[in-house]
Amino acid sequence: MNYKLIKANQEDLLTINILVENNIDHDLVYTLNYLKYLYNLENYLILKLEDNLKIIGVIILKLEDNLNHIAYFIIDKEYQRKGLGSFILKNIKKYNSNKITLNVNTKNIKAINFYKKNGFNIKRINKQYYSNKDDSYYMIFENNNTTEHFYLKKKRKNKSILILLIIIYFIIKFKNLI
Repeated sequence: MNYKLIKANQEDLLTINILVENNIDHDLVYTLNYLKYLYNLENYLILKLEDNLKIIGVIILKLEDNLNHIAYFIIDKEYQRKGLGSFILKNIKKYNSNKITLNVNTKNIKAINFYKKNGFNIKRINKQYYSNKDDSYYMIFENNNTTEHFYLKKKRKNKSILILLIIIYFIIKFKNLI
Protein backbone atom coordinates (compact mmCIF):
# COMPACT_ATOMS: atom_id res chain seq x y z
CA MET A 1 0.00 0.00 0.00
CA ASN A 2 1.49 3.26 -1.16
CA TYR A 3 -0.82 6.09 -0.05
CA LYS A 4 -0.27 9.63 -1.29
CA LEU A 5 -2.31 12.76 -0.60
CA ILE A 6 -1.72 15.14 -3.49
CA LYS A 7 -3.43 17.93 -5.36
CA ALA A 8 -5.92 16.67 -7.92
CA ASN A 9 -5.54 17.77 -11.51
CA GLN A 10 -8.34 18.51 -13.92
CA GLU A 11 -8.07 15.06 -15.52
CA ASP A 12 -8.86 13.50 -12.10
CA LEU A 13 -12.26 15.16 -11.77
CA LEU A 14 -14.23 12.51 -13.68
CA THR A 15 -12.71 9.72 -11.56
CA ILE A 16 -13.42 11.74 -8.40
CA ASN A 17 -17.01 12.26 -9.52
CA ILE A 18 -17.46 8.50 -10.05
CA LEU A 19 -15.89 7.80 -6.64
CA VAL A 20 -18.33 10.21 -4.99
CA GLU A 21 -21.38 8.79 -6.80
CA ASN A 22 -20.43 5.21 -5.91
CA ASN A 23 -19.75 5.90 -2.22
CA ILE A 24 -22.39 8.31 -1.05
CA ASP A 25 -25.56 7.40 0.80
CA HIS A 26 -27.38 10.71 0.49
CA ASP A 27 -28.40 13.33 -2.06
CA LEU A 28 -25.45 15.70 -1.60
CA VAL A 29 -23.36 14.62 -4.58
CA TYR A 30 -21.03 17.05 -6.30
CA THR A 31 -21.62 16.89 -10.06
CA LEU A 32 -18.74 16.84 -12.51
CA ASN A 33 -19.57 20.40 -13.58
CA TYR A 34 -19.56 21.58 -9.97
CA LEU A 35 -16.21 19.87 -9.34
CA LYS A 36 -14.80 21.66 -12.41
CA TYR A 37 -16.18 24.94 -11.12
CA LEU A 38 -14.56 24.47 -7.68
CA TYR A 39 -11.29 23.33 -9.26
CA ASN A 40 -11.00 26.66 -11.06
CA LEU A 41 -11.64 28.79 -7.98
CA GLU A 42 -8.49 30.12 -6.32
CA ASN A 43 -9.83 29.64 -2.79
CA TYR A 44 -10.68 25.95 -3.21
CA LEU A 45 -8.26 23.06 -3.16
CA ILE A 46 -9.11 19.50 -4.21
CA LEU A 47 -6.79 16.86 -2.80
CA LYS A 48 -6.90 13.22 -3.81
CA LEU A 49 -5.77 10.20 -1.86
CA GLU A 50 -4.13 7.61 -4.08
CA ASP A 51 -3.18 4.00 -3.52
CA ASN A 52 -0.77 2.97 -6.28
CA LEU A 53 -2.26 5.61 -8.64
CA LYS A 54 -5.88 4.60 -7.88
CA ILE A 55 -7.94 7.46 -6.43
CA ILE A 56 -9.50 6.15 -3.21
CA GLY A 57 -10.44 9.37 -1.46
CA VAL A 58 -10.92 13.09 -1.88
CA ILE A 59 -11.11 16.14 0.33
CA ILE A 60 -12.19 19.55 -0.90
CA LEU A 61 -11.03 22.52 1.15
CA LYS A 62 -12.25 26.08 1.03
CA LEU A 63 -9.23 28.17 1.92
CA GLU A 64 -9.85 31.25 4.02
CA ASP A 65 -7.49 33.64 5.79
CA ASN A 66 -7.95 32.38 9.33
CA LEU A 67 -9.28 28.89 8.73
CA ASN A 68 -9.77 26.16 6.17
CA HIS A 69 -13.22 24.67 5.71
CA ILE A 70 -13.74 21.06 4.66
CA ALA A 71 -16.38 21.36 1.96
CA TYR A 72 -16.36 17.67 1.05
CA PHE A 73 -14.58 14.56 2.32
CA ILE A 74 -15.00 10.95 1.21
CA ILE A 75 -13.06 7.70 1.26
CA ASP A 76 -13.96 4.73 -0.97
CA LYS A 77 -16.05 2.29 1.10
CA GLU A 78 -13.54 -0.47 0.37
CA TYR A 79 -10.82 1.57 2.11
CA GLN A 80 -12.81 2.92 5.06
CA ARG A 81 -11.97 1.98 8.66
CA LYS A 82 -8.28 1.61 7.82
CA GLY A 83 -7.10 4.93 9.27
CA LEU A 84 -7.01 6.74 5.93
CA GLY A 85 -9.48 9.45 6.92
CA SER A 86 -7.34 10.23 9.96
CA PHE A 87 -4.26 10.14 7.69
CA ILE A 88 -5.83 12.81 5.46
CA LEU A 89 -6.86 15.00 8.40
CA LYS A 90 -3.41 14.70 9.97
CA ASN A 91 -1.82 15.82 6.71
CA ILE A 92 -4.09 18.80 6.16
CA LYS A 93 -3.62 19.87 9.80
CA LYS A 94 0.10 20.33 9.06
CA TYR A 95 -0.69 23.03 6.52
CA ASN A 96 -3.61 24.71 8.22
CA SER A 97 -3.63 28.22 9.60
CA ASN A 98 -5.16 27.69 13.05
CA LYS A 99 -8.55 26.16 12.43
CA ILE A 100 -10.31 23.61 10.28
CA THR A 101 -14.10 23.70 10.13
CA LEU A 102 -16.79 21.53 8.59
CA ASN A 103 -20.50 20.79 8.61
CA VAL A 104 -21.77 17.27 9.24
CA ASN A 105 -25.33 15.97 9.24
CA THR A 106 -26.57 15.57 12.83
CA LYS A 107 -27.84 12.10 11.86
CA ASN A 108 -24.42 10.92 10.67
CA ILE A 109 -23.22 9.48 13.97
CA LYS A 110 -20.35 7.57 12.36
CA ALA A 111 -18.90 10.77 10.85
CA ILE A 112 -19.49 12.81 14.02
CA ASN A 113 -17.59 10.24 16.10
CA PHE A 114 -14.80 10.13 13.50
CA TYR A 115 -14.35 13.91 13.63
CA LYS A 116 -14.47 13.96 17.44
CA LYS A 117 -11.79 11.25 17.51
CA ASN A 118 -9.66 13.53 15.31
CA GLY A 119 -9.92 16.56 17.60
CA PHE A 120 -13.00 18.34 16.24
CA ASN A 121 -15.59 19.84 18.59
CA ILE A 122 -19.22 20.76 17.91
CA LYS A 123 -19.63 24.54 18.03
CA ARG A 124 -23.25 24.93 16.98
CA ILE A 125 -26.23 23.41 15.19
CA ASN A 126 -27.26 24.84 11.82
CA LYS A 127 -31.00 24.24 11.48
CA GLN A 128 -32.23 22.94 8.11
CA TYR A 129 -28.74 23.30 6.66
CA TYR A 130 -29.11 20.70 3.91
CA SER A 131 -31.46 20.78 0.92
CA ASN A 132 -33.50 17.95 2.50
CA LYS A 133 -33.97 20.20 5.59
CA ASP A 134 -31.67 18.10 7.82
CA ASP A 135 -29.67 19.95 10.46
CA SER A 136 -25.89 20.06 10.57
CA TYR A 137 -23.32 20.34 13.30
CA TYR A 138 -20.72 23.01 12.65
CA MET A 139 -17.52 21.41 13.94
CA ILE A 140 -14.10 22.96 14.44
CA PHE A 141 -10.56 21.76 14.99
CA GLU A 142 -8.41 24.40 16.67
CA ASN A 143 -4.69 23.94 16.88
CA ASN A 144 -3.04 26.32 19.30
CA ASN A 145 0.50 25.41 18.22
CA THR A 146 0.60 28.05 15.47
CA THR A 147 4.39 28.01 15.10
CA GLU A 148 4.14 24.81 13.06
CA HIS A 149 1.41 25.99 10.70
CA PHE A 150 1.41 27.39 7.23
CA TYR A 151 -1.60 28.29 5.15
CA LEU A 152 -2.67 25.93 2.41
CA LYS A 153 -2.63 28.28 -0.53
CA LYS A 154 -2.86 28.00 -4.29
CA LYS A 155 -0.29 30.30 -5.85
CA ARG A 156 -1.10 33.27 -3.66
CA LYS A 157 0.22 36.61 -4.80
CA ASN A 158 1.53 37.58 -1.37
CA LYS A 159 5.24 36.85 -1.65
CA SER A 160 6.26 39.12 1.23
CA ILE A 161 5.81 36.32 3.79
CA LEU A 162 8.12 34.06 1.79
CA ILE A 163 10.70 36.83 1.51
CA LEU A 164 10.48 37.47 5.25
CA LEU A 165 11.00 33.76 6.01
CA ILE A 166 14.05 33.67 3.73
CA ILE A 167 15.51 36.73 5.47
CA ILE A 168 14.92 35.18 8.91
CA TYR A 169 16.54 31.94 7.72
CA PHE A 170 19.70 33.76 6.59
CA ILE A 171 19.86 35.83 9.78
CA ILE A 172 19.75 32.66 11.87
CA LYS A 173 22.27 30.92 9.62
CA PHE A 174 24.62 33.94 9.71
CA LYS A 175 24.30 34.17 13.51
CA ASN A 176 25.36 30.53 13.86
CA LEU A 177 28.51 31.17 11.78
CA ILE A 178 29.74 33.90 14.16
